[in-house]
Amino acid sequence: MNTLTLMYDDHTQPRIATTEASQRQQRFLDALEPVSGRLRRYAEACCKNIHDAEDLVSETILIAYKQFDNIRTDSAFFFYLITIARRLHRKRVWKRRIFGELSDDHEEHYSVYDTPPDVRADISTLYAALDSLPSAMKETVVLFELSGLSLEEIQRIQGGSLSGVKSRLTRGRERLAALLRDNES
Repeated sequence: MNTLTLMYDDHTQPRIATTEASQRQQRFLDALEPVSGRLRRYAEACCKNIHDAEDLVSETILIAYKQFDNIRTDSAFFFYLITIARRLHRKRVWKRRIFGELSDDHEEHYSVYDTPPDVRADISTLYAALDSLPSAMKETVVLFELSGLSLEEIQRIQGGSLSGVKSRLTRGRERLAALLRDNES
């Protein structure tokens, strides 16, 4: 027996939703739960501050939920999320390049961090070093080191060959280590 629920789309027209909608929502949440931490770490590495990362994750989840029925296998779900986040982030970077962004003074004034100041300094140094890497190399390092993806999974996201992913990761680690060593001096 289906349970019926009265829902409102635009606050004027009621529609009837069956348990089918709640089952879809539960399937989505079940698929999201094991990968949400990896998605969040990816977003934090891509964005300059925690608020932008939270916005990126939220927008990614919203888009994925709307298109959830198009995903054929559960194993493809994480790659679908990363692809959405990657496209959204690139679109935001493009918009900021055209329209500008707030200065660091504004960001620090409005930002609230739960991280201690000494750790925050190390994190900002790491992110500054990551930002100086070429975009494909940065993305490879972030996906492998922070999001915990395998080399094969990164290859599926970025395309190209497995050896190309390995070389970007190796060169990215080496450049990152050199940049961080230079910062300590």
